[in-house]
Amino acid sequence: MVIRVMMLMVLLFVNNANAFFLDQQKTFIFVSFSMSDEALKSYFAESQKAGAQLVMRGLINNSFTQTKNKTMELGISFDIDPSLFKQYKIDVVPVIVIDDEKKRINQEIN
Repeated sequence: MVIRVMMLMVLLFVNNANAFFLDQQKTFIFVSFSMSDEALKSYFAESQKAGAQLVMRGLINNSFTQTKNKTMELGISFDIDPSLFKQYKIDVVPVIVIDDEKKRINQEIN
């Protein structure tokens, strides 16, 4: 767990340095409620420091109430966006994706 958090911190630091020079860069951290509460809190804290977007695929048992209660219990926030999981082909979590739109746009033009 400590190694994962340290790796996350390094990746997010590098991403912040790159984001300073690249306006179009986005960082997503894909997580799930199947992860430990400690891990979710840690990833949330790091996402806030780095300006990354914490993303979940869906709700707990398809229930807004259960999801809201768990979110409040943990003191975290996140986006629910199953389309991002599909777009980046995310099947397991946690995963960090750094998407540099500027490079992708240049590749499409050239």
